[in-house]
Amino acid sequence: AGVEWAFFAVFGVSIVTARLVSVVFGIAAIVGCYALARQWCTRWAAAFAAAFLLAMPIIVDWGRQAMLEMPTLAVVIWLLYCAGRYFDRPTWQRLAIVAAFVFVAPLFKQNALFAVPVLGIIATVHWWRGRVPLRQLVGGAALIIVPFVGYTLFSLKIQGSGQIMDRVFNSGTPLREWLSW
Repeated sequence: AGVEWAFFAVFGVSIVTARLVSVVFGIAAIVGCYALARQWCTRWAAAFAAAFLLAMPIIVDWGRQAMLEMPTLAVVIWLLYCAGRYFDRPTWQRLAIVAAFVFVAPLFKQNALFAVPVLGIIATVHWWRGRVPLRQLVGGAALIIVPFVGYTLFSLKIQGSGQIMDRVFNSGTPLREWLSW
């Protein structure tokens, strides 16, 4: 929603501006798909991957709507690109960029959080094979976990979700009754 707010602040509130968000991030997703595929493929194969992404019916549908699916897709693609670059040559600077994308991605849509455990598993495998130093593995986990814990605590305390959790855990009602659905 912050991305839409920024576009609305610059271009004014309208359906055209709302769709412009999807178009701009759609272009970013296609360019990111090319860059991501280029890490492993030839230019032609990467161009075909980007073209296939562009031609997918769901992508065309998302590109026409004023929703955050396209921005989320673009951010996750660029997250994977940056993670691939990090795993090729682990540096603290590249790790910080990956951590920034990991933190920003779920701010678009929470579905992007599914990339976090996958990247954690990949990072652990790279550490196991000696490609990522233990300090960077632990530092990366801290860079990712600490902001999420802070945001979760903020959500529970300030945004009202804590009241629901408080009722669940402090009402004396067994948890199995709350989860009976």
